Amino acid sequence: MSGTDDTVSIDQRISAAIMERAEIARNQTANLESSTLKVLATYLEGASGTLQLLRDAMYEDSLYGGFSLADQQLEKGVITLNTDVDEIGKIMTDLDVGILHQRDSKREHFIEQWSK
Repeated sequence: MSGTDDTVSIDQRISAAIMERAEIARNQTANLESSTLKVLATYLEGASGTLQLLRDAMYEDSLYGGFSLADQQLEKGVITLNTDVDEIGKIMTDLDVGILHQRDSKREHFIEQWSK
């Protein structure tokens, strides 16, 4: 019976070693997956925004016309800014800049007095 006991003991040790190796392999696989996901997340973090910018650049001059930003709040802000710039442009065209180039005798007199 000692031969059978030795065989059972060897089988148990082999089974324990196989289970231990399998556990180590599972842990290494989990660590590899975790670290890979972290690296991918780091490199792909801005991929959505970059893809949107690329699409906008491609379609800007196409027959499909305009573009849209991925962030709707940002797009609303850009539209508001464009409207403000247009309004300021209209105000500036209405300004009479000729006034700036007119001679001001009081100013010239003041400069003459203080430059002496």
